[in-house]
Amino acid sequence: MVGHASSTAWLESDRGERTVLVGTSFLGRAPASTLVLASETVSRRHAIVHTQDQNEYWLVDLGSANGTLLNGRRVTQPSRLADGDEIRIGEYTLTFHQPSEASGEGSVVGEQTLLKVRAEDCWLVVADIEGFTRIIQAVGLEEVPRITRRWVADCKQIIDLHGGTIDAYIGDGLLAYWAGGDAAAAPVAAALGDLKHRQAAEDPRFRVVVHFGRVTMGGSPTTSGNHLLGREVNFVFRMEKVASSLGLPRLMSSPAQARMGAMVPGAAVGRHVLDGFDGDFLLYSF
Repeated sequence: MVGHASSTAWLESDRGERTVLVGTSFLGRAPASTLVLASETVSRRHAIVHTQDQNEYWLVDLGSANGTLLNGRRVTQPSRLADGDEIRIGEYTLTFHQPSEASGEGSVVGEQTLLKVRAEDCWLVVADIEGFTRIIQAVGLEEVPRITRRWVADCKQIIDLHGGTIDAYIGDGLLAYWAGGDAAAAPVAAALGDLKHRQAAEDPRFRVVVHFGRVTMGGSPTTSGNHLLGREVNFVFRMEKVASSLGLPRLMSSPAQARMGAMVPGAAVGRHVLDGFDGDFLLYSF
């Protein structure tokens, strides 16, 4: 059994293996997942089971390519789990177990829960250093931490100044967001202007990618703040890969461009396929 025996709920595989659920449990192909599902039909970060208020467990799909099924239906928003629920991820079937005495069964999902797991329209900005290997070769491994620390500090200062929040530092980049929907367009535009000015220094060279969409916000019982989850988060990271392949320093999605308007003029760069998403998408340089 994976986890702590004191937990009140667990996932059980069809082979009888149990994974105890504590805090936020990641399900996916990535080796660092709480429950590793080693199949090409499973995304690296496929889904989570998010624990809150001690006895509530929520299933959240992380924008996976093949989706997550809960009792035969595709999960499109955070869904509270009940004892006996069946979760299907790729070729894996998992059963959620929670003893009735620990489930708080019959309790009303109150305002506190809604504040912890909710959907909100957000501006998403990914900033990512270009050619990290090339930088190491050019300046040497010992000099790289100084360059990256300064770059991260500069980006954080810009994001903080314009009311954004850094959700995660990922490898040689970061993900920031602005909640508030259309009302946040102006501060996002101002932040993009400052990031563009920082790009001009080319120390180091980095990309900026912008998207607007509805994301799931969830806070962990053991940490403060929000964490962004869902399809739109995956979308903006797939956009970053397109920006890299096109050699563009800045890229914006169509939903973001439509709301940004004249504040950040963009030029269409055609329709592009994003890995894991159906169809193609009109993107803009700016």
